[in-house]
Parts: sequence; C-alpha cells; structure tokens
Amino acid sequence: MRIIISILTLLPTLIFAQNMANSIGVITLSEEYDKTDRIIEFLNEDGSTWDSFNCYGPWDNLPELQILAFKPDYFLFKIKCHKETPTHYVVVVNEETGLTKNLRKSSKVKLVNWEEYVTDVFSIGFEPSELQVFDKVGGTPTSEQPIKESIIVPKELNGDWMKIIWTSGEYEIPSDESNNQTGWIRWRMNSRITLTLYHLS
Repeated sequence: MRIIISILTLLPTLIFAQNMANSIGVITLSEEYDKTDRIIEFLNEDGSTWDSFNCYGPWDNLPELQILAFKPDYFLFKIKCHKETPTHYVVVVNEETGLTKNLRKSSKVKLVNWEEYVTDVFSIGFEPSELQVFDKVGGTPTSEQPIKESIIVPKELNGDWMKIIWTSGEYEIPSDESNNQTGWIRWRMNSRITLTLYHLS
C-alpha cells in the first residue's frame, strides 16, 4: 500500500542549527512521565523560577525560550543539556545567546545521547547541493539520490554516518510494500548536525 503524506505536514520543528559542542546530550520528555504533574520549570541559580510551560497547554510563546524542538500540545520537547548535577540538568534555553538554566531531575524528563536524538524523528532533510548519499560508509555516491519532495527516514547510525531509506514517489512514506532506495549520509560534521530533523509527521 502506498502511503502519501501532504507537504503541509512536513513543516520542520527545528529552527536553530544544532551544534553539539559543550553538551552531553538532549533532554526530552520521559516515557515514564505519568502526565499528572504538567508543569516544566526552568530555574535560576537561586532556585527561583525563570519560566515554565504546561505540557498539556498551548505554547505561550515564551520569547527567550529558543530550543532544539518544542511543541507542547504534541508533547514535543527537546533541549540541549550542557551538564548535569546530582539534582538538576543544566540546559540551554536560548540557542542564539547560549543562555542556560536549571531543570530539576524527575520522572518527567530523561537525558538521551545525540545518536538517539537524531534517529528518534519522523524523517530528515538536507540540501542536495551540500550533502550526497553514498552506497556505503565512505563509498561512492548512489545512482539514485533523494529529490526535494522525498520523505527520507533514518534507519541506523555508524559513527558520523546515517543509513537512510526513501522512495521515488513524491511525499511517499517508505514502507515494506514500497520500492525503497537506500544509502548512507553524513549526519554529523565537527560537532554539528548537518541535517534538518522533522520530529512530527
């Protein structure tokens, strides 16, 4: 069965270039989160609240909160973690300025590495003029390259390389029944993610 997706659903939730330098990973909502305590708070050094949001509510457009990916009404919350202490994560709340705040450790959130972060997405995108797909890690460019309208799905990682699949159809999600193409692409260069990440379908 061919599965087609509208271009309107492919709007990226990524706004800022993702630099992994000076970080230990990404904080995201945990599967163990029981959804009873709905508030995520960012704390100042003195323990006071800098800002907060409701996991069940619409985003109030917090002007200084500029993080990796954020859409509370879809439980999408991805924020860079600079370091951790026994009780808190130090997170980057503004990717432009590098501003950090404290996030209390709890069952609501968890720390994942960058490899988990880039593979836990709906699809990825990139500029063909900047990146090519290869037949194997460090190999030669594949005869078939994704087009702008391809839905490209990550499958696995090997160091700085990501194995991807896509189809020849426009806005078609690869499936077991579709005619899939496959190849390898560089997802990381010099502590920078080279891809656009689409977290939601």
